[in-house]
Order: sequence, then C-alpha cells, then structure tokens
Amino acid sequence: MEICQLESFASIVSTGSFSAASRTLHLSQPSVSNQIKKLELELGHELFTRSRLGVELSEFGSLIHPLVRELLRTRDEIHSIADAVGAPSRTISLWTTQGCELSWLTSAMGLFQQANPGIKFHLLEGGSREIINSVLNESIDLGIAGHTGRWKHPWSTSWFMRIPCAYISTATISPASQSH
Repeated sequence: MEICQLESFASIVSTGSFSAASRTLHLSQPSVSNQIKKLELELGHELFTRSRLGVELSEFGSLIHPLVRELLRTRDEIHSIADAVGAPSRTISLWTTQGCELSWLTSAMGLFQQANPGIKFHLLEGGSREIINSVLNESIDLGIAGHTGRWKHPWSTSWFMRIPCAYISTATISPASQSH
C-alpha cells in the first residue's frame, strides 16, 4: 500500500469521479485507475461501485474511508511538524527612535513573519546615538533612527513617511545564520 494510492482513493471520494480526481492530483486518469486497481488487489476488495452515472463507495470503501482520511491528515501533521522543527529560529533585535510611529513597522514585521515563521522580533526604543552605537558594537541587528544629515558614517538614508531616516544594520544579519 502506497500513500499515492490512498491519496487517489480520497480524491475520488471527494470529487466523485476518477477524471476529477486525476485533474486534482495532476495525474492522468489511467494512472489514478491503476493506483486504485493495485490497492483493490492488495486489499482483496473493491473500493468503488462503478456505473454509467459515476462511482460510489463500496461497503468496504465506506469502512476504510475514515481511516484513510485520518492517515492522510496524520501525514500532513507530520510534514507540518517537520517544517516547523526544521525552520531556522532567529530573533532579530530592532531599535527605533523613541516616540516613533510604529504602525507601518509592525505591519511590515507581521508580513515578514508570515513568510519566515522561524523569525521573531525584539523591539526596543532608544535615542539615535544609542541606536548607532548598538549597531556598531553588534548588540542589535537593525536600527532605524532619525537622521539630520550630520552623521559621518556611510549609511544610506532615505525619506520614509516624510521623515529622513537611516537604516542601520550589522553586516552579519542573516536570519538563517544564527539561532538565539
């Protein structure tokens, strides 16, 4: 018995036909038919009753269908756990200037975390000079500070929400490179 045979079985049940199941599974209809035929031979029972109007679960098929659904659900859970455990875990420390409006930042961080579930943020607030020094001594990963144009460091600056800001980062920030 192979998982692909059980997937075909479950797909036929949910779609109501071999043809629809083959489209859902991105397989040819003969391939789906062969998988079911092999499964029926192995189990020694027909899984479906076939007619001009389509297919219906046989008595035996009705008995095993809940078990097949549970097995496929368990397989999906195992994959989810493997993905979660295998995902890099990293906390990015981010300092912003005190009193800074953060609604745009929290929204951006939420989108970033959806795409990178192993990443967490630790937000801090401080003064611009404190942020710069913390980035320079690598005690934080990223800083967003107000910029008056008087800094003598080669950081790039840009206007964001009509506020000149410097985005300051350590060279080593790489979410997959470290775990905290």
